Amino acid sequence: MSFNPNDTSFSARFVRFATNYWALVRAVFIVDAEENALFTEDNPGVVAITDGPVDVSVTGVADVNVVTAPGITKRDDSPFEVNVDRVTPMGALFDDVAPDAVNEDDIGAPRMSDNRVLYGMIRDGAGAERGAAVSADLGLDTDTLMLTAAVWATLINNIRIDDDPTAYNSTVLEVTDYNAVWVLIDIDSTLAPTHLRVLAQFSDDGGTTWWDFEEGLWASLGWEDTDTAAGINKAFMLPCGGIELIRFRVIGTGTDATNFFDVTIIVRAFRGNFAAAHA
Repeated sequence: MSFNPNDTSFSARFVRFATNYWALVRAVFIVDAEENALFTEDNPGVVAITDGPVDVSVTGVADVNVVTAPGITKRDDSPFEVNVDRVTPMGALFDDVAPDAVNEDDIGAPRMSDNRVLYGMIRDGAGAERGAAVSADLGLDTDTLMLTAAVWATLINNIRIDDDPTAYNSTVLEVTDYNAVWVLIDIDSTLAPTHLRVLAQFSDDGGTTWWDFEEGLWASLGWEDTDTAAGINKAFMLPCGGIELIRFRVIGTGTDATNFFDVTIIVRAFRGNFAAAHA
């Protein structure tokens, strides 16, 4: 290290160079092996020596605690100036075997997969954390979709009914607080599959048993391939008062790898007078 006694930008501190050797310094310049300054006018920096001496061991390694380094660290809740302030690249830990929990007020490294993708978790109001699974149709793979407001929800998202699968069950929708559901059905067919049946199903035991709803048009709702060749968009109403869960099941007939249906079903539950709306 080099010392400049005329530099008054640093408070005087004692630095211990060996067991019995001390020096009173006003400034410290850090240099590399060729004695080139690591901090320059274009790349300024500050080394603050606080809370005691810097202890350099016999191996030449200094035990240094970095208190502050302008341009790299910032105080909590402080502004960041774009294209001026510096940032440090972030790292993450791959640890799927036995990740260690941190204690209150501890800091920790975020986790990632073996191909460097950060893990994401969903945390509920009670503090429980769960990972979100993605289904084959690129939606959230959940056993039951719970509506907290009257919003549109996609229960079947462009699923192809061909040789595999020939039938498909939608995401389950909880409708305990609703008495009717708008159902939007979008179907396209390619070449000449025979028939597509759409069933509305109810469950009152948490999804263990499913009952086909066969009132009105729902008793035989379906289309031939000649009806859907140019694509159809249909809207229906489904009563659900007193029901816990609903889902939709689509079943193809005469489908294979080249003759198939593409199906989307979107719903919106609501609280209202089903009889008046259906009249």
